[in-house]
Amino acid sequence: MNNKKTALISAVSGMLTGVTYIFDNLYFLVFVSIAPAVLCILNNNRTIFTAMFYFFFSFYAFADLWFFSVGLSFMSSETAGFFLSLILLLAVSLILAFTASVPFWLMKNICFKNPFLFSAVFSFIFIFSEWLHGIFPVNFSWNRLCNIIACDSRLIQLASVFGGLSVSFIIILINVCNAYFIKFLIRKDFHFTVPLCFSAVIFVLNIFLGNKVSDYYSFTTASPHEIMLAQGDYSVQEKRNMPPEQILSEYINLSQKSLTPQTELVVFPETAVSERFFHDSIYNRSLYEFAEKNEISILFGCSYKKDDKKYNSCLILSPDGRLSDIYRKRQLVPFGEYTPSFLPQNIHFLKSTYCKGEENIIVESDIGKIGCCICFESVFPSVSAENTTQGAELLAILSNDAWLGRSVPLYQHHSHSIMRAVENRKYTVTCANTGISSVISPNGDIVAVSEKNRIQTVSAKVFTNNVKTFYSKHGDIIIIPSVLIVSILFIIKIIVTIVSVKYT
Repeated sequence: MNNKKTALISAVSGMLTGVTYIFDNLYFLVFVSIAPAVLCILNNNRTIFTAMFYFFFSFYAFADLWFFSVGLSFMSSETAGFFLSLILLLAVSLILAFTASVPFWLMKNICFKNPFLFSAVFSFIFIFSEWLHGIFPVNFSWNRLCNIIACDSRLIQLASVFGGLSVSFIIILINVCNAYFIKFLIRKDFHFTVPLCFSAVIFVLNIFLGNKVSDYYSFTTASPHEIMLAQGDYSVQEKRNMPPEQILSEYINLSQKSLTPQTELVVFPETAVSERFFHDSIYNRSLYEFAEKNEISILFGCSYKKDDKKYNSCLILSPDGRLSDIYRKRQLVPFGEYTPSFLPQNIHFLKSTYCKGEENIIVESDIGKIGCCICFESVFPSVSAENTTQGAELLAILSNDAWLGRSVPLYQHHSHSIMRAVENRKYTVTCANTGISSVISPNGDIVAVSEKNRIQTVSAKVFTNNVKTFYSKHGDIIIIPSVLIVSILFIIKIIVTIVSVKYT
């Protein structure tokens, strides 16, 4: 199979995989959508880099078409916004596709006659690429395969043990088996049923072991806590132009209408409260009075300045007027809140950039210890895992996705919240300005959820717990064999190159 045909088939394979992350009702297709690209590699191992590059580029570019909303939100001209978004989408897709494909290049010209060996090596290298994107080069782990199937909690329970990467590993392993099935079927090899059986066994085994894990981490408590999430649904323009006191007043009025005598905690989304809260008594008085009058605590996102540095933060106001420690966001948005170091540092979408918080703060509340993530931080499993190991009994994600778009990115971002809940076996509340706001149980089931792009409140009972899962304690140890495999292949590549040079 030549490179052009490989590139075309792999690009289509990536596009189909991207579709599964755009339409949640098609999530099951991810178990077969990657198989065509793998089949190209099985037919000609020398095209592996080409196949994976076009697969990854097509997948990222298609799944992240919502990037076009970013430019249109922050540019006054639609034409300028379109081209800015296009450049951003192509640049990010190219960078991610190249860095994800390079590890596969190490497999080129290495003959894997044993299907089991090839399946294992290929799958481990794939999750190595996913893991790599969480740390290099732009810290963008948005498109992990595990998030595609997060909408079906039955399939992701093993994340409590080995994290979301283990779920991605299973998806890839099933796709490789399906690729072998197609290969044998085309060749009319009577062994074609073997990989199909393995594919089915892996799928069923994942669900079976997941149920066992879910039972192991099940817990009961006699102390439920009722919380309420306030979804203001402010557009980018409204957030920019409306007076901060008006926005705060509307959040308070919205919450007041839905409060019940059992409500203990009200949550406002990211930057719902102005930085004036810390120095303007006229501005903050209404929030203090709201908390005291209704005997509730309020968890809210706000901007916070200290030593001439501005932070994207959150904290809790208690009924008696006490303020918790302030959590400051530690994982910033590439190109939005910061620019990757290898690019000119004036490339920002936001007029006012934030500084990176250095310390992880567990926010104390009357209902328990809360581990907070602000917006983009929910994409990073390590943030929530660290919160859990430091004693968090409930996870809270405060977000403002208005600048991402009105549909697909809201759903994609919410899938990360589901994964964080399962990985750490914690009730997880997500309060987002435009949605999706939700309460998620420790096994990934959605207890209560808002509609997208609507002014709304969401109320539900949550249970705090002290569970520390294997994953929250040990992190992505599944990446260890991936690193070893990549290292061994790299050494082999160097040795082969030296030998070939010596004898030519």
